[in-house]
Amino acid sequence: MAAGFVSSIIKWTAEKFSSLIPAQTAGCSTSEPCTRASEDFEMLQKTMLSIQEVLENTEEKDMQSFSEKLRLKELSGAARDAEDVLEEYEYEVLQAKVIARRQAGSGRKRKFEEVCETGTDDIPVLVPVPNDLIIRMKEIKKRFETITKEWDTLRLRESDGPRRRDDHAWTPKPTSSLLHEPNVHGREKDKEHIIQMLLADHENSRNSVSVLPIVGMGGIGKTTLAQLVYNDPRVSHRFRQKGWVCVSENFDVLELARKIYTSITKRSCYYTELNEIVDALREELMGKRFLLVLDDVWNDNPNLWTPLRDFLFALEPGKVIVTTRNESTAKIMQTVPPHRLDRLSFEDCWLIFLQQAFEEIEISSDVLNYNKR
Repeated sequence: MAAGFVSSIIKWTAEKFSSLIPAQTAGCSTSEPCTRASEDFEMLQKTMLSIQEVLENTEEKDMQSFSEKLRLKELSGAARDAEDVLEEYEYEVLQAKVIARRQAGSGRKRKFEEVCETGTDDIPVLVPVPNDLIIRMKEIKKRFETITKEWDTLRLRESDGPRRRDDHAWTPKPTSSLLHEPNVHGREKDKEHIIQMLLADHENSRNSVSVLPIVGMGGIGKTTLAQLVYNDPRVSHRFRQKGWVCVSENFDVLELARKIYTSITKRSCYYTELNEIVDALREELMGKRFLLVLDDVWNDNPNLWTPLRDFLFALEPGKVIVTTRNESTAKIMQTVPPHRLDRLSFEDCWLIFLQQAFEEIEISSDVLNYNKR
């Protein structure tokens, strides 16, 4: 399992750090830089061991969510960087011991291979940690600390132990096509651009399915923009069959196909095979243009997207809007260039603030223009 693999890397590296600490601290009691390097070694070792201890408990559950897999990937990268630092310092120690063995010899020159055959573990040497390794060591320690603070989905705390996926697990709030905020500021140009993309019939997409991603950071308004487009009268007139599916982290192709069927037909789906759902939807659509919104997509695995793509392309002609915060997701799903959503201007943010703060109260022009002073 991924968690167990990362755990073993961290454990092995931390133990190697432990074996090397005496080599770089021997005789360093009066050397402040050397003492600080020793402390950095020990702190990095403790941090890695605490993470490894909890990861051993994590092996008891199957990690499926995007955030958990991403965190494991980052942990693995940090552990391997720590391993590189360790190996470079280990080489410094070995080199110093070889030189010490030669100097302690009978006076005749000895080859490197001969020194290695007789061993160097019994030679006490003082090996200061190079400055570049100290800097890298501190950066790696900081990365480990950031991982444990920012990503609580792994619950990297000793007191947590094994946990079930349904115990206080965070689940994204499902979205729908219903627009809860009728007055949306600052997205008129974005809305018009996407609508024109949907209404345009390009020669190569007239009888096919186009996928248009909306990409932007979390909370920037991707779902709201998709809702604005979805509910626009021009879009509703052009696409008589529409569907909205909130995807989030669960990218199960069969389950998504069932949700797509239900959303478009407004009927429950009792089919258990992908081909059955395709045939039923094709009969339902019968060449009609359809619009589908796949909201909050996290998957960036092309192997998972391919079967869903084939499923959607069998329903031509149609348009698919995908909202995602991941550029990699947009890249594997797009058939047309993605629409990147930027931050709102200060003026638009000011209008939103006034709208929320003074609901149902007429706002004077002085207040509206206050931000320009």
